[in-house]
Amino acid sequence: MTAGLGATQYFNRTAEYSNSSFFVRPKLSVRYRPSKASTLRLNFSAYGNTPSISQLTNVRQQIDNVQVSEGNAYLENYTTYRTQIQYELSKGIFYGYLRSTYSYSPNPIMEYKYREGDNIISSYANHKNAHIFNHEAHLALNNWKNWVRASAHFGFNRYIMHGNDYTHTYNNPYWNVYAEVSHWGWGLGAQITTNYNQMWGESISGGESAYFIVLNYKYKNMFFMLGAMNPFSYEYKVESENLNKLAGYKRASYLQATNRLFVFSVRWNIQWGRKYN
Repeated sequence: MTAGLGATQYFNRTAEYSNSSFFVRPKLSVRYRPSKASTLRLNFSAYGNTPSISQLTNVRQQIDNVQVSEGNAYLENYTTYRTQIQYELSKGIFYGYLRSTYSYSPNPIMEYKYREGDNIISSYANHKNAHIFNHEAHLALNNWKNWVRASAHFGFNRYIMHGNDYTHTYNNPYWNVYAEVSHWGWGLGAQITTNYNQMWGESISGGESAYFIVLNYKYKNMFFMLGAMNPFSYEYKVESENLNKLAGYKRASYLQATNRLFVFSVRWNIQWGRKYN
């Protein structure tokens, strides 16, 4: 068991308002081994969060003909509490773990939009609370018969955002699979990843979905590699979304250059002579 305690004093000062906050930052880590091959871990921590300068400024910026952005000089600091439990098993060439993480933030700083005349003001406010759950499972096969390495990672995010005038929930499953076969100097590997999305307040930011295939060969001091990213895909995009009832949106960024992208490289180690340390 390991325990720690720290403290931080924050000062926020603007032309209109100033405040200070004192945060206690406890940390606790507990590890228990039921057997030689398994380990159970429990971690807890708390830390303070402060608004950025841009969130505190009251200078208004025109985004378009309707939307205006401005900060909030009266934002308060807040604390985030994080708890994580993990069970891991390592036996021979197999390794795996199950992990659950829970984060709770009371009075968090999140975006806030409201109507003012013909304009929609995008600002920030301290809201009720935010809950983030993350569950993950990981399984790896390490160097089976000096030929095969493989891993599979599955996860699930759940977000619950309680704003002052809204409640949003969002679920995001994701996974990552990797496999590599290598022998006689040759190696063939492939990896597939899906979107790890994140939510805060009313905004959802999308992650990347992609897959890779790599073929390599090592001959003496030379290394050759031929790789491809999304070789069979015609559409690569990253999506984002805002759930606000006044000015919500859905956006997608497209990048065709990453589709059917092929890479070839050659490395040659030309070191010779004696070495001294």
